[in-house]
Amino acid sequence: MGIKRFGENKKRYETKKGEYNVCQAIREMMEDSRMEGIVEGEARGEVKGSASQIIEIIENIMSELQCSLEKACKVAGKTVSEYRQSEQICGKT
Repeated sequence: MGIKRFGENKKRYETKKGEYNVCQAIREMMEDSRMEGIVEGEARGEVKGSASQIIEIIENIMSELQCSLEKACKVAGKTVSEYRQSEQICGKT
């Protein structure tokens, strides 16, 4: 919960009276958590976007060439396993 961070930055939260501004420490810990969430969300979005592109490319190849999934994956330079993983990431299975 960020207690480690508080311990590492005790002086930062110390008041002139020798007490601690715990409210400020909690606000900063919450902001850190929000930022971590944003970074994680962006990373997930990038993965999902990449997976979506793989699916779209392979499905377009299958449609244009009227070929099997295996052949389309080969043309796209991907494996069927990569295509299936992309489907799972995008929730298409």
